[in-house]
Amino acid sequence: MGRICAFCGAPIPIESEQIYCSKCLNRMAMKMPVRDIMISNVITAGGSTTALEGARKMVEHKIGSLVITEDDKPIGIVTERDMIQKVMSKDIAPSSVRLKDVMSQPLVTIKPDEGLSSVAQKMLEKNIRRLPIVENDKLVGIITDADMISFASSVTDTLTKLMETNFKGHVHQLIREEKKRK
Repeated sequence: MGRICAFCGAPIPIESEQIYCSKCLNRMAMKMPVRDIMISNVITAGGSTTALEGARKMVEHKIGSLVITEDDKPIGIVTERDMIQKVMSKDIAPSSVRLKDVMSQPLVTIKPDEGLSSVAQKMLEKNIRRLPIVENDKLVGIITDADMISFASSVTDTLTKLMETNFKGHVHQLIREEKKRK
């Protein structure tokens, strides 16, 4: 007897190392809550921080944005693009500008239990690449388009292997059946 999907009970080829069928793997990936792949250690800065200090912090942590907080609540975000468009392109000294003056607001956020597909849709609709994740007015994480692409790539690799395994299993089954007929 073959194996069955641990989620829906659909048959899985014996040769497969997967415990879920390809349909369920795909469904889980798109409905998976963002909390499962979010970055929990979010680098933040206060609104009175200068653009120069903010830029140095972004370089130090190798990140492309800072979530701006006030009384531990996220109120805005400053991205590399904000720095270029609102400070550098206007030839303003970064040491004379406060992050609260260049941050993007109102801050678009998501909840940690939102599914990846709805998060991707929100990014597309709002034309943004980073979404802070907030629960009970507290910043609990952040997700970027690069995080989602990396995750999707790993799911795609797994699905590709699953399809290859299923195809091999199907071919082996056909060969076994052909041998029985002879």
